[in-house]
Amino acid sequence: MAWLGWIAFGLMFAWWVMSMMHTMRRRIHLTDYAIYLLLSDDIRGDHQQKFREWIRSAEARDAADLSHRAHGVVENMAAHLGRGGSTLATHAMVWQVRKAATG
Repeated sequence: MAWLGWIAFGLMFAWWVMSMMHTMRRRIHLTDYAIYLLLSDDIRGDHQQKFREWIRSAEARDAADLSHRAHGVVENMAAHLGRGGSTLATHAMVWQVRKAATG
C-alpha cells in the first residue's frame, strides 16, 4: 500500500516541475516581448496599433473584463513571439544596442 503514496508523490512532483517550467517559460516570453517593445520602434508601433484596434473591437462587460482580456492578449502575443525563438533575437538586439553605444 505504501507504493501508492510514492506514486502519488511522484505524480505531484512531476506536475510541480512541469508547472514551474511553464511559469518560467511564460515569464521569459513576457520579458523578451518587453525588450522587443523597448528597443524596436517598428515593432512597438505595429503592436500598439493592433492592440488599440483589438481594444476598440473587443466585447467586454466592463473595464475589469476588458483589462483581463487585454492581459490574455498580451500574454498570447508574447507566447507567439516566444515560439519564434525570441530569446536569441532579444540577446542580439541588446548586444547591437550596446555595440552601437560603445562605438
